[in-house]
Amino acid sequence: MLKFQPSYAIHDVVSIKLSNGDEIIAKCVAVDDKAITVTRPLLMILSQDPATGRPAISMAPFWMLGAEPTARYTINHDQTICILKSNTESTKGYITQTTGLAMPTGSGLIT
Repeated sequence: MLKFQPSYAIHDVVSIKLSNGDEIIAKCVAVDDKAITVTRPLLMILSQDPATGRPAISMAPFWMLGAEPTARYTINHDQTICILKSNTESTKGYITQTTGLAMPTGSGLIT
């Protein structure tokens, strides 16, 4: 029997590919062998950077636009193709989008 062992943890920002083809990014607040519960989900959209014309990733509200931003959404695993911990750049963009906080681009102390 296979044992469910996610590659992410509670409070991680995760990228979820849904069975309908949508890709969302959200904060994981609970997970078990049947479902993942997330908050503040955003739809990831491939777009074009207007300044450079190069491909870029945009984030847009997902699901219920009139719901509280901190509402929890439970997604059954049978509705997902893949769930992974988001990479650093996607996580920074998600945090900026959901909190308004600009994430630092370099390391070290600010002088």
